[in-house]
Amino acid sequence: MPKLGLIASLSGPKEKIGTGMARSLELGIDLAREQSGGSDAPVEVLEFDDHGNAHDALMAYRACREAGCDAIVGP
Repeated sequence: MPKLGLIASLSGPKEKIGTGMARSLELGIDLAREQSGGSDAPVEVLEFDDHGNAHDALMAYRACREAGCDAIVGP
């Protein structure tokens, strides 16, 4: 099963942006499934919170790589 890593501000002052990114990713996956003839292929989305700062974004990136994500969506 492919793993997609999302790195975004999921908490703190930029939380709305990060949760919007998470929802957009889910909608994109749903749209791709719909356009591929209703495929229900499993995709695992792992979310990593960068708390809106560069240091935590780097830590989130490293955690994402360690988790074996096949692709990363984020800052």
